[in-house]
Amino acid sequence: MGRTIVKQPDGLFACYASYCDMFVYANLTKEELIEILAQDAYEHEKERLEMIIKNEESCAFKKWEDALSSIKFYHKKKGLDEVLSKIKRGDKEL
Repeated sequence: MGRTIVKQPDGLFACYASYCDMFVYANLTKEELIEILAQDAYEHEKERLEMIIKNEESCAFKKWEDALSSIKFYHKKKGLDEVLSKIKRGDKEL
């Protein structure tokens, strides 16, 4: 379900969608394109989060313990301890 951003001959932007082989947006300024892409990304992530909340056992998403295990494997115990420390003190961005 890919989309490609293309520049029109007049300098404006269009968005071509391979899932329907058609332009889904056209005649967009750079600012309009950014706004549309940001809104689309927001909607996509919102739906994804709702699915995670609805089905916490989904194999598509890691469980807490699996995530910690991966962090420890790739970043060793020191990396895991650093992340857990940041989580404990309430950091939002790690």
